[in-house]
Amino acid sequence: SIKMLVTLCQSDTEEIRNVASETLLSLGEDGRLAYEQLDKFPRDCVKVGGRHGTEVATAF
Repeated sequence: SIKMLVTLCQSDTEEIRNVASETLLSLGEDGRLAYEQLDKFPRDCVKVGGRHGTEVATAF
């Protein structure tokens, strides 16, 4: 889900952060918006998804 990717973007491991960021950006508008908010807000405050039921499963 986008929420999980946001969490992974704040990992201590650089490779995980990079892959999670790239994956977020590949998920269209909702992913891009979540990515842009990462630098502005703490993880718990990032708004994820603009529509109900927006979930995307991604396997690494």
